[in-house]
Amino acid sequence: MGISVTRRSGACVLLPSGLRLEKSVEEERNMYSFDTLDADLLATKFFIPISSHELIPRPRLSSQLARCVHYPLTLLSAPAGFGKTTLLSQWLKQVPASTAVIWLSLDETDNNLRQFWRYVFTALERRFPGSSQQALSLLQAGQPLESKQLAHLLTNAIQSEQKPCILVLDDYHVIQRSEIHEVFCLVLRHPPSCMHLVLTSRTDPPWPLARLRARGQLLELRDKQFSCTPEEATVFCEKSMNLFLAKEDMQHLFQTTEGWITGLQLFALALQQEHEPRRKLPTLHSKHRYVLDYLTEEVLRQQPEQVQAFLLHTSILKRLHPALCEAVTGQSNGQEMLEHLERANLFLVGLDSQHCWYRYHHLFARMLHSHLQRVCAPLIPSLHQRASHWYAEQGNLWEAIAHALQARDWPWAIALLERATRAISYLPALGLTTLQDWLQHFPVEVLHSNPRLCFLYAASLEYYPAQMESWLQKAEAAIQSQPATEDAGTLPQAELADLQGQIAMYRAFNARRQGLAHEALTLCEQAEGLLAPDNYSTRARIAEIRSNAYRNLCQSERAYQAALQASQLAHKAEDLAASIKYLLTAALPLFDRGQLHQIWELSCQAIELAHNLDETKLLVMCWVYDYQARTLIERYQLDEAHTILQKALRLGEQFAFAPYLIPGYALSIYLALLRGELEEARYAFQQASTWAESSGAEGQKAWQAEIEKIYFWQATSDLQSALRWETSVKTQNHQQNYDWNYAVTLGLAWLRLTQQQPGEALELLHPLLEENLCNKKWGHSIELLVPQAYAYLQQQKPELALQTLDRAIAYAEPEGYIAAFIWGGEPIAELLQQLKARQPTTTSFINTILEACEQARRRKGFSASLPDMLPTQFSQELLSSRELEVLQLLAQGASNQEIADALVLSLNTVKGYVSIILGKLGVSNRTQAVLRAHETGLLAEKL
Repeated sequence: MGISVTRRSGACVLLPSGLRLEKSVEEERNMYSFDTLDADLLATKFFIPISSHELIPRPRLSSQLARCVHYPLTLLSAPAGFGKTTLLSQWLKQVPASTAVIWLSLDETDNNLRQFWRYVFTALERRFPGSSQQALSLLQAGQPLESKQLAHLLTNAIQSEQKPCILVLDDYHVIQRSEIHEVFCLVLRHPPSCMHLVLTSRTDPPWPLARLRARGQLLELRDKQFSCTPEEATVFCEKSMNLFLAKEDMQHLFQTTEGWITGLQLFALALQQEHEPRRKLPTLHSKHRYVLDYLTEEVLRQQPEQVQAFLLHTSILKRLHPALCEAVTGQSNGQEMLEHLERANLFLVGLDSQHCWYRYHHLFARMLHSHLQRVCAPLIPSLHQRASHWYAEQGNLWEAIAHALQARDWPWAIALLERATRAISYLPALGLTTLQDWLQHFPVEVLHSNPRLCFLYAASLEYYPAQMESWLQKAEAAIQSQPATEDAGTLPQAELADLQGQIAMYRAFNARRQGLAHEALTLCEQAEGLLAPDNYSTRARIAEIRSNAYRNLCQSERAYQAALQASQLAHKAEDLAASIKYLLTAALPLFDRGQLHQIWELSCQAIELAHNLDETKLLVMCWVYDYQARTLIERYQLDEAHTILQKALRLGEQFAFAPYLIPGYALSIYLALLRGELEEARYAFQQASTWAESSGAEGQKAWQAEIEKIYFWQATSDLQSALRWETSVKTQNHQQNYDWNYAVTLGLAWLRLTQQQPGEALELLHPLLEENLCNKKWGHSIELLVPQAYAYLQQQKPELALQTLDRAIAYAEPEGYIAAFIWGGEPIAELLQQLKARQPTTTSFINTILEACEQARRRKGFSASLPDMLPTQFSQELLSSRELEVLQLLAQGASNQEIADALVLSLNTVKGYVSIILGKLGVSNRTQAVLRAHETGLLAEKL
């Protein structure tokens, strides 16, 4: 099988027992219905190409391909036109029904990360319903997904039904994004046993093929294998192309094409027009690129003028449909022409079994479009215009916008873009990268003159405050240049005012993020005065910004009320997930004030609301469970806290949700240490570090993973790591992040106490304690008073220690804070016994704490005193596997670029890993890092 010949009309193929026939039209329609796909996804990309011809048997290739079910990865790598897709699509007909087959055709537009993964997970969801809902929900919501998260989601989807699964990615060579390559490399490190990934590609992907080959995990079919034999070439020419040549002429043609099937087809088409084909043979050149240019021109010229015009005009289309072709050509013979091209074997590839969608062979399409540009360049914009209007009528705004931009029809492109981005809440679903790609097509003068376009560009730069502000200013300038009267092509005054309100909202967001709370509040007020009354979603976000600004100013009651208002506004906007999210924002000032009972009530209220939550938006429940676990930990209800925290972590893992998993596993470190589960703490430590690395150096909540490390190293007596951590955190700029500064100061204070440096610990604790007491942050005050009492004890000042601990008891008793006292170990327990004798009025609560201390002794989550931390050898477990790979390559003298190429990473990512390694090893350059790694045994084993 593999070389096409004339089609059998209605023929029935008998297959061996246990094999299945090609899907019926109805079955395939049900699997990949246009009605069930998002408007911007093309159903034809999921169809296995249907050949319009019989195939010349190629059993030598079929038998090799059949072995793919024994390998995680099969690579069909050969230049264009060698029959990779044809062979694969025909062989798949013989795959047993017990094996799932999933097909995805790729093109250059799939280098958009969000679009690529939506296609992959949609393909999986169509075959395994329910397997990819979480991934698709995250992508639709615009949630940034890192490589590790995507690998996790992809693995889970593939093995969801525990049945063999062949996942085909056709034309993978078009994928250039290293982020996509990295995900597949991660999956192939520990591939699911049921996964059989098959790539067709003109070039080898930048994957660790040598490693996979050495492990026996890679099956390869290359150009030498795809080249047809002389016998196959003869059968192809005679049965498919109706070209009969003498044996020596056929040998000459075979040698000229070197078994290249498409070359044979092109030559045969040219020779068919000759009365004496053998006279033409000597003029054929053997270099493919010249032969292709010559033959395609010859083939095109041989067609009737009407066919030539159709071919050229439709060459602007990536996919062909009769109605679309008619719209572009202005003729009414789209179906007739496509059927003619198919019968004439003019490089038309069927994309569905209904014979509605086609595409040209890539090389043929390239030649056609090149010829169109040479002879009819002025016509090209109008062709794209027609295509754009047709797609817009079908509701496919993605393709409509793409063609409008190619046509440089800016007014029409703007109208389409405004339709696609009418609601600000739609932007995350659209994808910020896609939005930027579109906007960058506009001429500067068009972009700068349209306020909505400028604002959308600013919104696409949410993670780049300086660049965002520049575009917000451009949006304002464009608004000012709008005429006072509402002429055609201008925004109504009410919409302009609402747009100004959204601009002010983003400015408030940036100001609050930079620690400029007062400025943020002023901008929030300005934004509210401009917004449309019913723009509840933006008003809800403004209320959230206001809440966080008030919290920065230590105005906890105002922060609390503003967050409640945000929740109510989101409810009005019918965004239940946002309503719950803002309800949890209200819990933050409650944590500051130590109001555990009220936090618990809020979390229960959130759980009640979540009963009506769409299952695709359940991620917000990670935070609900997390807040409940934190409340239980403070009350030393550790087993209950563990149960709830595991629920949060399982949900986060299910969605591969790094923004929660980082702080979630960080909390798990602390809880495991309190429970005396050192191995569980070590696992949580590694998970927190891994997720923090995968989200980037400044990933959401990544700092929380850093903070909890100090407690782990304290518990494991690893002073070296703790001191390196101190050096690392001092280089990080979080001046405006109160939570960061508080947590680092508390961690460093405990580090000083383990070093028997109570004076330095008190210097750290005193100003922070005074600030928290002044602002009535009782929860933090308790956590600061306990190490302060410990410091006084180390200074041989027992009276001051007792007085300090007594203050902590007074703040802790109303809400039942206990865990903070447990961390002080036996010395704090002894102080509590003394305090109990002095303070009969607080005996009951002190007894509760002492009972918890006794539980801690039994759990071994409690030491006789803070451990003396001694230098230890570095542990390979404290470096991630990726860091160890980078370290090994550093030791081999590899440059950053060489490391990037070897591990399929970006150069900036490699630089980040090197920086992390230097920090962890406590050195300042690569040479020192390698020496330190050898000294401490990190490079003792091969990675």
